[in-house]
Amino acid sequence: MATATMTELKSFQQVATFDRQVCELKDLTKEDDLERLRLEQKVDSALEKNAKLYFYYAGKALSKLLEQKLYRSSHPSFDEYCLERFRLGRSQVYRYIHAASTYDNLRFPNGFGEIFPTAERQIRDLYNLEPQLQREVWQTATDLAAGQPSSRIVKEALLQVLIKYGKVQNPYSIGEVCQIIAKSNPQLKDKNGCWCIVKKIDASSCTCTVATMYGQCTITVDHLKSLNYSDTERELRQQLCDRLNKLYNRGNLEEAAISVLKQLGRIQRPYLLPLEENLLRTLEQS
Repeated sequence: MATATMTELKSFQQVATFDRQVCELKDLTKEDDLERLRLEQKVDSALEKNAKLYFYYAGKALSKLLEQKLYRSSHPSFDEYCLERFRLGRSQVYRYIHAASTYDNLRFPNGFGEIFPTAERQIRDLYNLEPQLQREVWQTATDLAAGQPSSRIVKEALLQVLIKYGKVQNPYSIGEVCQIIAKSNPQLKDKNGCWCIVKKIDASSCTCTVATMYGQCTITVDHLKSLNYSDTERELRQQLCDRLNKLYNRGNLEEAAISVLKQLGRIQRPYLLPLEENLLRTLEQS
């Protein structure tokens, strides 16, 4: 989460790490060789067929290959082995391993309900959380979704839980100019990249009510990025916001005019170029 520093979350999260240690090549016993073959077939089957919960079955098999170092007869490192044998890069391999571990944790022990993840992306934001926290976030997400949650809802649930434990603080101030970062939130897709002005802060929910050329809306702090304007620049941006909003709400604008307004609503610098100012004045006078 962009709104919580690593220091704040250090005691709150259990960061899983994997050793990149290079091991000495050694022959496998007959039993280990058979086990390696069995696990490799499981990975192949899961990935090739893209079966239901493929990420889980692939992750479980990869985890055992890693734990038992069953790659040691042919490769000095697990990363090299996975890249050559399965055409999987390091990040993807460990996503599958994390996903399998997280999935097991959500089911056992004391798993909540009967709603479980169906995609790796869905639970990616839970990987570095402590087991109990993973379950709490997942339960919150299923409650919010009233069923199977999307990855976006899981992110929202994570933010809620972090706020609950005081691990996220609202870093913005009234009048601050920010950029809207939509990420995977479809409700913010049309506003992605737009600048906005913070009008109201809700510390309890870590949201900000912001003004844009389209009007006001409420956004969680993880979808905002400060543009670090000075007080003078903030005043200029407020004036521009008022002008754009007045034009946008006037209605009956031609497509070309709307396109100009949208471009001005995404300018990150605190001032307009002469050409931009002339275009805006022309629209205001039309």
